[in-house]
Amino acid sequence: MNQFLSVLGFWGPYLLIISTSFALIIYDYEYLKIYLFFSIIGTILNSILKSIIRQPRPKNQRHLYNFEHRQTHGQEFGMPSGHAQNVFYSLFTVLFKVPNMYFILSTLLVACNTCWQRWVYRNHTILQIIMGSITGIIVFCIANEMSKLNFHSIV
Repeated sequence: MNQFLSVLGFWGPYLLIISTSFALIIYDYEYLKIYLFFSIIGTILNSILKSIIRQPRPKNQRHLYNFEHRQTHGQEFGMPSGHAQNVFYSLFTVLFKVPNMYFILSTLLVACNTCWQRWVYRNHTILQIIMGSITGIIVFCIANEMSKLNFHSIV
């Protein structure tokens, strides 16, 4: 895999948080707070799911950086893929909240490249990537529904 695409895939979730936040500032500023809040909730959910499921990552992983060898608690598990979850959460946010084909297309390309990089480098199995993607879509659906609630009337 081309080194540039590998690096882009590794950093894809972080690039998409920045670009999606930028797009939301332009197109749906009110949703930005929900997006960022559920980005954090999604990360916590991913850690919880990994510690419950405890499915190991594939053997013979390849790494781009030395710091990838130092895995923190729970990172030895691969189900669901956190990278796939985060890029699909951002992708669905852009698909449903950002009416700009350039943002949509670039987000789609980064999301697909990230999933491809995680598979090619044997950081995840196909099933772990699929389940991460589905989890990201579910987090988006919950965030989208929560954004429709009027919290001011509850308080």
